[in-house]
Amino acid sequence: QSEQSTKEYTKNKHELHPSRRITHQSHMAQWKRSPARSILMQFILKLNEHAQHKAIHDHQWSANNVINQTLHMLDQVQEFLDKFPCEKDTSLSRFGNIAFRKFYDHLEDHVDSLVQQVLKDTHFCNNPAVTKELAWYFKESWGNRTRIDFGTGHELSFVAFMACLWRLQLVHHKHAEALVFTLYAKYLHVVRNVQQKYRLEPAGSRGVWGLDDYFFLVYVWGSAQLVDHDRIKPSDIHRDSVLDSQKDDYFYLGAIAYIKDVKKGPFGEHSPLLNDISSVPTWSKTNSGMLKMFEAEVMDKFVVVQHLCFGKILPFEEESNDSKELVMSNPLEYMQCKDSINEKAPVQRVSTEV
Repeated sequence: QSEQSTKEYTKNKHELHPSRRITHQSHMAQWKRSPARSILMQFILKLNEHAQHKAIHDHQWSANNVINQTLHMLDQVQEFLDKFPCEKDTSLSRFGNIAFRKFYDHLEDHVDSLVQQVLKDTHFCNNPAVTKELAWYFKESWGNRTRIDFGTGHELSFVAFMACLWRLQLVHHKHAEALVFTLYAKYLHVVRNVQQKYRLEPAGSRGVWGLDDYFFLVYVWGSAQLVDHDRIKPSDIHRDSVLDSQKDDYFYLGAIAYIKDVKKGPFGEHSPLLNDISSVPTWSKTNSGMLKMFEAEVMDKFVVVQHLCFGKILPFEEESNDSKELVMSNPLEYMQCKDSINEKAPVQRVSTEV
């Protein structure tokens, strides 16, 4: 990569770091029109499509080195988790255990090098902006250091991380199932370990009237898996035999089983919304309803998306003509391959020199 391009980059060091753009309710209108929201929703819908009619362990899903390196990165996060036992003095924090902050600080110290391992054999191996943007989304996927909590916005950050890999064409159409059933599934496993160990509080919880204390997409992609299933119906979430035998293959059933394991009392009392949804006659209707609810309760909720940051891979607004015309040492059009999820979103050029 050219020395001139590197110098051009260092003139604007602030551009290396993604920045918050949704700081007031009035910014929501621009967010709803933004390339980033369009890209994220199209990515989520694409994976929803690929999740249909499939169980997690149906096949050895097609992966590549970037996915495998990201799985290794998640293994390292689990190792970080094992390094920091909970503080015994619970009076130091009313809710979550403050040892989470040590875990988070350690992750923050190492996240750039972890991302660089993912990028090491790609065109972006020496690109500081791509590293910083990916590192930001990955770091934000584990909860809030100050409040020691976790919510759907943090889950969305991990999806943004995966969407960036897609936008950069480091993963492709043929890897869609691996993104859901291998990468997201592994993240779900590790982040639940974090939640349980440090007793992370639900971020912005609506109490019993929320869908779930922590996650949403597990129900979106989980209901997609079960569309047209010949045996399992939405009402079967109340059958423990179904949950026990199928929870490892279907996100939705696994999430219900997890709730029943950690919450006590009648299901209809602690999870009334999920209880009501179980009366929907088909998984297809459940899935379409979950997608609408996800948009309303996550993508278009200020309290959730205000914490998102935006860079050049997931831009808040269209790039200027000057940026688009920047001379690059490697002018490959990474964002314009025919299997990209970006058919409808405004095209943003992301090159090796960003």
